[in-house]
Amino acid sequence: MKTAVEEASWLGVLCSDEDSGLILIEIPALAVVTCGDDADDARKMLIKELRLLVDNDDLELAIEPLTEDTFILKTNDPQALEALEEQRRP
Repeated sequence: MKTAVEEASWLGVLCSDEDSGLILIEIPALAVVTCGDDADDARKMLIKELRLLVDNDDLELAIEPLTEDTFILKTNDPQALEALEEQRRP
């Protein structure tokens, strides 16, 4: 089986919500946005949400930082996220 870093990837963004103090995390191509108390919590929430959306608790996901506020999301099952991307496309 291939590891998460050997497969497809999606660009994501982290930002701070000044009103709530939460950290927002988004994968625009998947139309997924969630938040956490800090960056680590936001990343964990994103992974939980994606596993729920594709109905696969075992989906391997890796978040690799690019800059302070951008990252790449990688998975070993790109078909699951590609299907999600297609479903959520406007």
